[in-house]
Amino acid sequence: MKVWLRYSILVIVFLLLIPSLLGFAALSVTKFKLLKAGTYINALEKNDGYGLIEAHITKNYSSLKLPEGYTKSQIDSSITSVFDYLNGQTDLLELKIDVRPLKQQYLGNSALFMQDSAESKLLPDYIDMAPQFDTSMISQARPIIGIARAGFYGLAILSLALLEAAFLLCATLKGWLRFTGSSFLVSGALLLMPLLVLPGMIARNPKMVQNELAAPLLLDVANDIAQFARAIAFTFMGAGAVVFGLSFFAKKQPTVVQKRKQKKSKRRPSRH
Repeated sequence: MKVWLRYSILVIVFLLLIPSLLGFAALSVTKFKLLKAGTYINALEKNDGYGLIEAHITKNYSSLKLPEGYTKSQIDSSITSVFDYLNGQTDLLELKIDVRPLKQQYLGNSALFMQDSAESKLLPDYIDMAPQFDTSMISQARPIIGIARAGFYGLAILSLALLEAAFLLCATLKGWLRFTGSSFLVSGALLLMPLLVLPGMIARNPKMVQNELAAPLLLDVANDIAQFARAIAFTFMGAGAVVFGLSFFAKKQPTVVQKRKQKKSKRRPSRH
């Protein structure tokens, strides 16, 4: 293959590899942070979200005494159920509230909540809250998330295939190491740039969300996701710097593929 053609194809491979690595990084953030229940549960814990929600409930129902840890267990269960459904781990979206700890408590003048255990049986053990919400958006998002999940593995395979193609095209090991190192360095830098300003933009615009609970939760979730994405960016840049640095220690010798081509060319009888 002519040198100019080989380098032209290498440029194309490079231009394909950068968005492939960026897409893989974005889907990694989606898979391991954005679509994990723990991200939102941790945000609630850090911002005393359970306490604020419990205070709101007891404010409206002053005679209700919630058992210790009850609010957290019910909220965590609902959040986990939503993300289990979105991630395809279950085919049924359940938003059930366990009211068994409350059945023996007196709530206002409601006939459903009486101290008498016989009358408390009028209330079921669980209340399904799903019919009370419009869950159509969650249902519509599920197949899209399934495609993103497949895309995560697809982009990983594509990135490896492009690196393999670059290895076949590069004339020397030194050249391939520099190509690979440059690809990861550029991808990491492009990923890092927006992440340096995103949390600050949210913090400087507190009016984006007026709710006293939602605003700090949004900021905490954004910071958590941005921190994970920055870790990926620094990993890319660190790996790229190491691989690029190794190129200075690699001898400028042909790759295995190029050696095979040279041997084949030597075996061919010369034409007179």
